[in-house]
Amino acid sequence: MELPRGTAKNRALRENLFVLLVCIVNRIPVVLCGKPGCSKTSAVQIVISNLNGKKSRSSYFQILPELITVSYQGSQNCTSGSIEKVFERAGKYQKAQSESQLLPVIVFDEIGLAELSPHNPLKVLHAELEVETCQYGFVGISNWRLDASKMNRVLYINCPDPDINDLKITAKSIADGMLSGQLVIPNLDSILDGLAKAYHQLFVTLKNQQHNEYYFGLRDFYSLVKGVLNEANNAMNSIDEDLFAIIHRQMKINFDGIIDGSDFMWKVFCQSLNHTELIEKYPIPTFRDLLNRRIKIQSGRFLMLIGKSESSYDYVERYLHSITKWLPTYEHPIRTLTGSQMPGDLILNKIYSILT
Repeated sequence: MELPRGTAKNRALRENLFVLLVCIVNRIPVVLCGKPGCSKTSAVQIVISNLNGKKSRSSYFQILPELITVSYQGSQNCTSGSIEKVFERAGKYQKAQSESQLLPVIVFDEIGLAELSPHNPLKVLHAELEVETCQYGFVGISNWRLDASKMNRVLYINCPDPDINDLKITAKSIADGMLSGQLVIPNLDSILDGLAKAYHQLFVTLKNQQHNEYYFGLRDFYSLVKGVLNEANNAMNSIDEDLFAIIHRQMKINFDGIIDGSDFMWKVFCQSLNHTELIEKYPIPTFRDLLNRRIKIQSGRFLMLIGKSESSYDYVERYLHSITKWLPTYEHPIRTLTGSQMPGDLILNKIYSILT
């Protein structure tokens, strides 16, 4: 099975790929449940991209049907009618197949959010997902368990939390996909192992504090690794910046907020590399430092700014307009999108239309 460059072959991905391939081909409805970043969506995309019927590169996949995706985005505002239309679309694909063998696959993303809808839209799944009569592939993706009446109609797969070995494999796979063969970062393996150990210890610590358990997640760890590699690559191509200063700054970018996990991770990281003298060496980046860096480096992670009043947003907007005037390389105009608490503006379709 072909994987995108930089994809980590960790335990969660391998298990998800195996289950999805078997269930989709045999038309067994399956729901993948797990925290964000545990390879649920990526596994679905990999399976669908590899099963192209007779056009597949693998000789084994050539004898399997070609998969046609019918996607649906769940939300707290979806209705039974909208879900029924998804199954109708899948039925049209199945009736339209001629010589080629097609298998429609319904991918229901955020099915857990749909369960929270006041319209109770998932009741239509009761009849559609009976294993004996299911005509399509069905994959539900959720961050939490569904109601028992839905769960007993599907194969439920709970994606486990990664162990430290999974984190190391993922970090090294990201590095292999991002770095060219000519670029060599000193002690890269030790640094990636230290980052994995720091995140894992933070995860274990927060897990014991139930009210903070889900504040940080795997995507924060992935962004930390990518941020360190991106900045290290830029630094080696321009000025010789201290690699540990880059790591310290990226921890602050990705693990700060209402809860500050960056200090804890930095201490664990320094201790794992036997560089405890670095713990107090680097200053904490200021708010302006983070904003300036995000404007200059377009590949950085988006910043979420949380303020207690609208005056803080006005300050940020004025500041961004002022700094972009003296950045010769910045050519994009700054736009501010403001929402409201009116019922019509709280519908997800309205939000998506504004952003697009």
